[in-house]
Amino acid sequence: MKSGVTILLTATAIFAIGIPFVLSDRSGTDADGVGVDSESILAAADEATTADAQGFDQLERSLARLRSQAETMRVDELRQETLAQTTDFLGFDDARRARFTKHVEAALASLAAARTELFATNNEVAAYADEPEGINARKEAWSRWQASQTEAADNLLGALEAAPRDALFAEKRKIWLLRLDSSLQAAQPR
Repeated sequence: MKSGVTILLTATAIFAIGIPFVLSDRSGTDADGVGVDSESILAAADEATTADAQGFDQLERSLARLRSQAETMRVDELRQETLAQTTDFLGFDDARRARFTKHVEAALASLAAARTELFATNNEVAAYADEPEGINARKEAWSRWQASQTEAADNLLGALEAAPRDALFAEKRKIWLLRLDSSLQAAQPR
């Protein structure tokens, strides 16, 4: 009976952790204050062809190979190559590449600030981390970190349009951004 309860609690925790990935599809404004309707962008995924889906799968495999080399690459080189491959898949012209890059840079800066806040909170409560006050402070900091991740990823919507490939990317924007952020942390300084 205990193992059944443990499995149920573990499954519930995994589901709860995964919810932000699924529920981050929302409307709002981007970093420029421009209204973004994620529903119209995401609806375009229904128009994606087999070639679009295969192209996205190929992009994900290529970026995974690139991330596996992160420790041997410079930060700017990794960022530039990731952006180039992604915007090539999206079929962006120079103006849209620049807009996308601007949104990615803003999202990465937002994640860096949120990470700094998370670490600062953890350091502040280290002395009483196992006491209720410390536990609550860490939970609140973690919640703010998760909300910041979603907000940063949603910022990318401002560079996307209601097009099939944009929609395929939009569906995975949060994991794409978090993987890029993590890889950049592992890469060599400039």
